[in-house]
Amino acid sequence: MNTTTLQYLENLFKEYQAVKGTKYEINNMFDNGYLRWLEARKYYLEVYKKCLEEVVGLDNIVLELDKGILDSISNMDSKIILLTKYVDTFKDIYSKKIDKREIINGNLKKDKDNIIIETSSKTLEVPKTNISYCVTSNPYNFRTSSLKLHLLSEEGFNILMGIYGYIGDKNLDYKLNKLKEFQEVVSGNLYQRTINNTYVAFVKKKGAMK
Repeated sequence: MNTTTLQYLENLFKEYQAVKGTKYEINNMFDNGYLRWLEARKYYLEVYKKCLEEVVGLDNIVLELDKGILDSISNMDSKIILLTKYVDTFKDIYSKKIDKREIINGNLKKDKDNIIIETSSKTLEVPKTNISYCVTSNPYNFRTSSLKLHLLSEEGFNILMGIYGYIGDKNLDYKLNKLKEFQEVVSGNLYQRTINNTYVAFVKKKGAMK
């Protein structure tokens, strides 16, 4: 397991601690409680994805930011571009080759009137006409994700930041407050819903094409 994959699992472990409202030692990262939470989280993610499909549509191509194999909204046949440094999680965690998704390890930047992705070997332009939404969910760092989505919004892209999880999560109020702060910054629309034991909320903003 390489360094970025371990960092990815540590990010999820930090969220696990916040969800439980308890501080655990990092050497407990692979205990049964954490592993059960990762398994249960798959259900909450599926509920969240279904809401996005019903309410937002997510037709055409989606650009998803900063996610890995266990919390990406994509599946192997999705028309999704993942921009993430956690590329290796898609082969390390389940020991399989990278699938049909386009997965890019790079950084978003503004270059004159365009948004570009800089990788170690090339520079790519992000095409506005082909991207239906730029999305991130349950951010590891709300400030960093907010800045990226705000930049994309300013350049005319449709953006969406979402949260989801179990209704009893200890960090639900914190995440919802952060989402509302993001809503104020981008003047977006807030959607909230509870389905059985799962909460879903997201802010979306339509970009004005330049």
